[in-house]
Amino acid sequence: VRDVRRESQLKVTEETVANEQDWWMFSHGLNQRVAWSDQRDTRERGTTTFRNRGRRTGGSSRWNNLQKFVHPSAVGVAMRNQIFSEGAERMVSKFREFDENYNFV
Repeated sequence: VRDVRRESQLKVTEETVANEQDWWMFSHGLNQRVAWSDQRDTRERGTTTFRNRGRRTGGSSRWNNLQKFVHPSAVGVAMRNQIFSEGAERMVSKFREFDENYNFV
């Protein structure tokens, strides 16, 4: 078990602005956003079904390109520098988009 710096769930507040003290902010160098697809592309070849295995078999990738940000006025993303919650084999951090004035959107 790792001892991690975690914020108290009793003191959790909804912040409206990102700041450098509590958040790691990223806006430069963000090129694209992709998501893994749960859908498998299957093709019939004779009596055998071949499953898409990405680029190894020459099939199309299961990674889908998405819009760079979810919100239209977002210019960057911020990740809280303290762990929000933890559980078996996982830690959860807050991750949000912000606009040009560092307001969360």
